[in-house]
Amino acid sequence: MIEIGKKRRLSRIFAKSNRTLIAPMEWGTAFAPRDWDRCSQVARAVVEGGADAIMTTFGQVRRFAEDLIKIPLVLTISYDLSNLSYPLEYVREASLMGADAVKVHFFGPNKDMPILELQRLSLECKNYGMPFLFEPIPMSDYPNASDKQLLDPIAVKEAVDMRVIIGADIIKTVYTGTKLIQGRNEILPGSRNHSGRFKVVI
Repeated sequence: MIEIGKKRRLSRIFAKSNRTLIAPMEWGTAFAPRDWDRCSQVARAVVEGGADAIMTTFGQVRRFAEDLIKIPLVLTISYDLSNLSYPLEYVREASLMGADAVKVHFFGPNKDMPILELQRLSLECKNYGMPFLFEPIPMSDYPNASDKQLLDPIAVKEAVDMRVIIGADIIKTVYTGTKLIQGRNEILPGSRNHSGRFKVVI
């Protein structure tokens, strides 16, 4: 029954030709918007515009519940920067809210990725039939957005390949443009070969 729940949720997010357009509306995890009143307008515009899902936060779902009721939700779970831990109880809350996936991100060097905490979160998602979206952004000097490692295809591929260990259902990462590894675009195919079928969102 748990696997059925996960399949149903994934089918809502990837409803059109196995592709999806997920609109991010999670600004509060990094910075607060200047005009919260416009968030409701943005949410309605995203729904009317035909997006497949909205990526947002628990607080925003509560505040704009009526505007978001007709679109699949990907709920962002923030982590504790002091010890890089993820609150597992949020998976249950996401399930109660009717979310279709939960998402966590990690910005920083690949070597510092909190593998154990991510595995625990992945298992908790499995217990609730909840798809797990992981966003690894390899940066050697977070939050320096100009970091050249951000678009390094080798670093991005290493981060994406961590999906095998973590057990994520969906990967969201940066697009490295035309940069290739030894002349070949191996970032996504290489990850698929090692870990089986999973979704990638750029």
